Amino acid sequence: MDSDPIKKIRVKIKKYLPSQVFREDINRGLTRSGEHLFYRMSMSFEDALEVYDQVAEKVKASYFTDDVEIVNLSHPEDTQEFMFLYNAIFMAAPDPSRTITLEEASYFPESQTFIVKIWGMMAGFIYLVTEKDPLGSGDKVGAIAGIGVLPKYRGRRLGLLMIKHAIDYFKVQDPPVKQLICEVYSENNPSLAMFKGLGMEIVGHMILEDEELEEPETT
Repeated sequence: MDSDPIKKIRVKIKKYLPSQVFREDINRGLTRSGEHLFYRMSMSFEDALEVYDQVAEKVKASYFTDDVEIVNLSHPEDTQEFMFLYNAIFMAAPDPSRTITLEEASYFPESQTFIVKIWGMMAGFIYLVTEKDPLGSGDKVGAIAGIGVLPKYRGRRLGLLMIKHAIDYFKVQDPPVKQLICEVYSENNPSLAMFKGLGMEIVGHMILEDEELEEPETT
């Protein structure tokens, strides 16, 4: 009998995004071939609500608070700037994700994608999804399916600001979510530290395998 409490999910992905983005963290594509390990992290939403005030206090202590706003992504006026933002974030991160095109940036749903702006300029984003628990519990879960901050703004609690926004977003969902989850690349230590600091625990290993697209035959 397998006593390992850590569940493993193996997901084969294609090199390019499909026609729509359903889970940005699974479908965005990879820059490096082979297998890539992501940690599935989770906490009960009740626990997330309990740490909400602590997160809010840390955010309030940041001197950036009065200069920051979080707004919904708006297509088409934001699409190009969002593409540049996304690519700049992940090109500087250890994650094996690739850059996205303008068309692919347009697939991110406005109602679920939020932009952090400092003095009116994009500094980060968070993409939120509600779904049935991929690990089979049957719960409705709130997934942080994408999150990132430009390198020059890291370490200034913008990540926590977006987590606070995520909790606010998920707590008004009907029916309510039971868990807060995310998938974090195993070598992304800053993100792992942030989510562990919230009280999230590693409950699964998701292995992404790059699956090259076949080249069309020429005649």
